[in-house]
Formats: sequence, C-alpha cells, structure tokens
Amino acid sequence: MTTKNIKIALFGGLLMAMILPFALMDISASSTETVRDNSIKGKLFITDDNDKKQLTKADFEELERTAVKMTDSETKAMRSNIDSVSEKVRSLAESENIWITEIGTDHNTKSLKISIERSGISEEKHATIEKKLREIVGNDVDITINYDDPLFFGCSQTGDCEPIEGGTRISVGGELCSMGYRATYGGATGFVTAGHCAGVLSTDDSVGNPSSFWWDDLGEVTDNSFEDGTWCDCAFVENDESTSSDVFDGQTVSGTLFPVLYDWLEFEGTVTQGSQGGITDTYEHIYPKFTQNGPTYEIKGVVVTGATTAGGDSGGSVIESTTGTPKFAGTIITDDGHYTPYHRITTAFSGLTLG
Repeated sequence: MTTKNIKIALFGGLLMAMILPFALMDISASSTETVRDNSIKGKLFITDDNDKKQLTKADFEELERTAVKMTDSETKAMRSNIDSVSEKVRSLAESENIWITEIGTDHNTKSLKISIERSGISEEKHATIEKKLREIVGNDVDITINYDDPLFFGCSQTGDCEPIEGGTRISVGGELCSMGYRATYGGATGFVTAGHCAGVLSTDDSVGNPSSFWWDDLGEVTDNSFEDGTWCDCAFVENDESTSSDVFDGQTVSGTLFPVLYDWLEFEGTVTQGSQGGITDTYEHIYPKFTQNGPTYEIKGVVVTGATTAGGDSGGSVIESTTGTPKFAGTIITDDGHYTPYHRITTAFSGLTLG
C-alpha cells in the first residue's frame, strides 16, 4: 500500500510522539505511539488506511533520496519475524472472527506491520486484538497495527492482440484475468499469469482470449503453484499461438527488475492498464479472498505498491519503464497493487526463462 497518514489512537494511556527525520516531514505524517504497559519494551503504533495519502512519483523519488532505510541485518530480522508469527496471527484471526489482510513492514517506524480489515470491530475489540497480537509477537518487538480495507484477488475486461502480448484479456477455466509475460518452460513456449485464475493447483484448464464475437483458444495451464501458504501465486500457460515479449501498446520488455523499496512501477492489467505506483514494502505475507465471506489464502513474499489495480488485472505484467528499456518486475495478484516478484516465479518453476 502507499505511505499512510497516521491516525492518533485514543484508547487511554499515555500518548508519546515519535519524531521522524526532518527530510520526510513534508510527505509522511508523524506517528503517534500508544503506550498501555510500561513493562513492555516494544512500541505500538496505530494507523488506518482511510487516512492514507496517495503518493506521487515525486514523493517516491524524495523518499528514495532521503529516507533512512533498514539495514540488511534489520531487514533479515524483520522477515524472520514475519515468517515466524504468520501462522499464529492467522489462527488468532480465525478465533476472533476478524480478517488479517497483511503482515509486513511499516518502513516509517521500522516496525512489524499487521493489517486488519476494519469493518465490524468495536473499540473494545480493538484493545483485545492488540493485546493478543502483543502476546504473539513478544514484548520487545515494535508493532504497527493498521486498520485496512478488504483485500481481494483481481480476476479482465478488454484486449485482443495478435500476437498476444502482456496484459491481454484471458479467460482461464471461465475466470477472467490478464496475460503476464512471455516465458519458456519445460521446452514449451507460453506465458506466466496468476495461479489463482485457475484455482488451487489446478492444471489442464483451457485458456482463451474472449471477445464479444468469438473465443480465441490460446492454450492450457500446464503448471500451477497457487495454494494456501504458497510462495508464488503463479501459473504457466503453454501457448498455441505466437507470444510477444511486448506489453500493452507495443512496449518491448527486456530483462528483469528485483524489487527495491520506493522504485516506481507500471501495472499492465487489462482493466487499469498503465496504473502506476511506487514500492512501499518488498516482503509481505498477504491474506486475500475471492469473495467477502470466502476463506483467506496465505501468499508469502509479496511486493506491495501504491498502484491502483482492479478485479480483472490478475496475472498482468508489472514493469519498470522509467530508466530506458522496460524491465519485467512480476505479475499482478490482487486488486490493491500487490504483485508476485519475478524471482518467485523462476523459483517455483525451475528452469523457466522469461522473455
């Protein structure tokens, strides 16, 4: 998600302001720490997505230039925390009948961020949840609890290309999604897309390019790593037609981009094609649903951005196009700017080459 303005949490107790570096004050509101127990070393910050500011490319360039980033050792420790608490946090969500949407890092405060879908949670329950989360993560860890909007998979609306290119509208087993990027895997040529478009570990699904007048058969899903707890929401489609390394509007993509905090990216799904945003976190475990009342699916190691995406964009290409020839960064997986980084795809499908 984008950098957030911070909501002052008034649940009782002492309030102490945490001062951010002066260079960031123009684009990030100061965080307010909520103190409930002086015996607890770890700080607690409360934020709400309703207070977030949509950051521009200039904002991200300023952050990249001035922000005090986490060291490699701090990043490694934070990712270890995310991995170690995710199962217990998810169990807490089930027992309390709440929706945990993300577990990641708040880079403003260098704290463990846990995002909770806000609807239907009373003030009393806020305090209960915060207490139980503290019991899970321990007394020494700084926590940001973020009250968030629901998080859904994105599933496409337009597109008819020959040869097909990244962002083309596709239908996978009846689900509308977007084509990702050309790839070769197991000796076959095709493209990558989001695995959830086909379903849990589902293969052999027919993939086509539907239009108002005809169905253009493109191939079938031959490998799929999407399941609960996956490190890659991704699928490979063996293609019956020629596949271009271009994405929408004939942008030729060459090479790959490893996620770096505050990099500016472009999202080429068929609904919100050309949507842009900067990276706000390079490693989160997220918990999207297909429907409001459906089960959550844990997807690990996801990249978070401030881009606006929508249902139908899933599987589309994420590219970096500001420094010369566009590079492939990964594939869209939710309606809220999350994507699977390319290295998760090549790890899940050993031997796969992109482009």
